[in-house]
Amino acid sequence: MDAVEARRTTFQFNEDDLVAAARLHVWTALTTWKALFFLVVVVIGAGLIVSTLLSESGTPDISGIVATAVVGVPAVLAILHYMALPQNARRMYRQQKSLQETLAVEWSDDGMSWDGQTGHSRTPWSHYVKWCEDRRLFLLYHSDRLHQILPKRVLSSADIDSIRSNLVQAGVPQFRRFG
Repeated sequence: MDAVEARRTTFQFNEDDLVAAARLHVWTALTTWKALFFLVVVVIGAGLIVSTLLSESGTPDISGIVATAVVGVPAVLAILHYMALPQNARRMYRQQKSLQETLAVEWSDDGMSWDGQTGHSRTPWSHYVKWCEDRRLFLLYHSDRLHQILPKRVLSSADIDSIRSNLVQAGVPQFRRFG
């Protein structure tokens, strides 16, 4: 990387970074048309099963389907958001020692370099397949499921603008809900 143009930050992940990344990844993925269609099909199927089991006549009842959707979907989403995702992300952080080491991230117009005690990666911007962000972090995707996490807490506003600009200039699509 050209030392004159390169920007750099050094940081360590914390458990909250991984929880935020897991939530952003899952919620972004859940808000695609394909995921919503799948969720609707599952809810209707579950509603049919529940309403048939609870019906005295043994036939599905529309009120049972609606009740399953009204109660079941929010309950599952709440459990996912407040229990499952944070618990899994914190466990992963504790298990994976490389997530606890200091990382140096450097970027320029050419791409990003990630350096830690246990590894080094160099990725041209054009090799990322998509990216997304929220107020806490960037997720930079190598594939639909493999991403790098860059917490915004370690970046200046100029750094954030620089990363966004490089991604846009390289033509990397920003992953948007319902896109």
